Amino acid sequence: TFIREVATLVKRSGRIRSELGDTGMRRMLLNVGPLFDDLLDLYQADCTSTKPGMQEAHQQRAVVFFRRAREVQERDRVASLRPPLDGKDIMRILGLSTGLEL
Repeated sequence: TFIREVATLVKRSGRIRSELGDTGMRRMLLNVGPLFDDLLDLYQADCTSTKPGMQEAHQQRAVVFFRRAREVQERDRVASLRPPLDGKDIMRILGLSTGLEL
């Protein structure tokens, strides 16, 4: 529940890498599920460095990671779309049978 969700976020926030491949990104998205936006918020807030440029670099990594995650999600969504009819449906509707006329 709440404690389990926080534990998941803390555990996964240390694994955010902008260079994750598509498979790694899918695994991350699957593991955090609906907590993805919370994970990103935690990651962005977790940089406490006072070194010049470190916070900006950390925020930029978060932006790149978020963008990559959305790209993978969109590619997967488009790839999962199926047309409402297949070839057999079209043949049935048009009254065609298999053979040379096709």
